Amino acid sequence: MVSVFKEFGISLIGPKKSRIFYSEIDVDRFYVEGVLFELETRLGIVLDERESKDLQSPLDIILCFKNKLENLNAAGKRLDLKHSELDYSRFQVSV
Repeated sequence: MVSVFKEFGISLIGPKKSRIFYSEIDVDRFYVEGVLFELETRLGIVLDERESKDLQSPLDIILCFKNKLENLNAAGKRLDLKHSELDYSRFQVSV
């Protein structure tokens, strides 16, 4: 995941991962859809329209894919992912 954000020029360092698309990160909806498409393609996880519409920051995207993966695993559907493709363990998230 980190590599996709890096390819799209979106920094995930420190509080930058919480910046809001469109206002704090100068991108449009098509750009964000491109990021989502690339992540879906690489991870083999498809978000439904409702899920993707609610994403406001890079951190939202990371958490959404993480939750989706956990739900798939809980349902017994294992995905064969390279560790490097889904390296969200580096992110500390306080709720």
